[in-house]
Amino acid sequence: MTVASAPAVVGIPDRFSRYIGIPYVERGRDFDGADCWAIPILIYREELGVDLPHFGDEVDPAEQRLQLLAERELRAWIPVQSRLEDARAFDVLDIRSPLGSPHTAVVVAPGWMIHTRKDRSRADRFFREPWPRLIRGVYRHPSEPI
Repeated sequence: MTVASAPAVVGIPDRFSRYIGIPYVERGRDFDGADCWAIPILIYREELGVDLPHFGDEVDPAEQRLQLLAERELRAWIPVQSRLEDARAFDVLDIRSPLGSPHTAVVVAPGWMIHTRKDRSRADRFFREPWPRLIRGVYRHPSEPI
């Protein structure tokens, strides 16, 4: 396993810096390569000891079903009925990507998320455009206190 290394990002706890810079790999589920659902998988497994479903065998990448399956998993989570500003570390954001397909990201600090795009994982401020208008929901894993 190759652990991604990235320079520290001001505002993000150091413990999350290893999740920045992971190469994008369709169906990737580790530090050598990850798609958008793998970021929650990695962070939850490594930081919280919680195993999330991988959906690897159910996915047809040509039809982009991976994001749809990740969205199905989020329905079992607790919707956070608060302002986006109240999202906290380990909450998962349900995002409609600019291309219209579902996308996921993990909140790692107030106003910060980690997600992956078509090249690598990155940290972004989710209050900056285009994110506020694309975020459809904030979800908390049932193992996390409300």
